[in-house]
Amino acid sequence: MKTTGTRLHIRTTISGKWIWELRTADKHAVNVSEGFGTRAECEADAKANGLEVVPKRGRREQIGLTVVPLSEQPGTWSIHEDPSGLWLWKHYGDGVQAESKCAFLTRRECVADACEHGYREEQGRGHGIRTE
Repeated sequence: MKTTGTRLHIRTTISGKWIWELRTADKHAVNVSEGFGTRAECEADAKANGLEVVPKRGRREQIGLTVVPLSEQPGTWSIHEDPSGLWLWKHYGDGVQAESKCAFLTRRECVADACEHGYREEQGRGHGIRTE
C-alpha cells in the first residue's frame, strides 16, 4: 500500500539519538519513534513497524513511503495479560516482531490498539492468533 504524500524521515535529535518520523507532504510529523543509539537500530524499528526503509538518494529526489500493514505480513498475533494484570499484544513473523508500545488496563483496549496496527478480530481464534 502506498501512502500518498507521507514520507519516512530518519534523523538524529539534539541529544544524539536516532529517530524515525512519518511526515505529511507539508512536513508535519504524524508519528515519531523513540530514540535509538544507532541508525541501524532505528531502521530496524521502522521495519518492525511495517515501514519500508529505502536508502536516501539525495535531497532532490524524495523517497516515497511504502507501508506493509502487519495484517499482510506472515506471522502470529499474541494478545495476553502479563503477571501484573496489564494487557499487551505482539506480532511475530519472519524474524521481525512488533509489539504494543504500552500496556493496557483491559483486553478490549489492547485489542483496539492491535487493530490499529493490523490485527483483525474477524480472523478469529485458531487462525494464527494466540490469546492468553
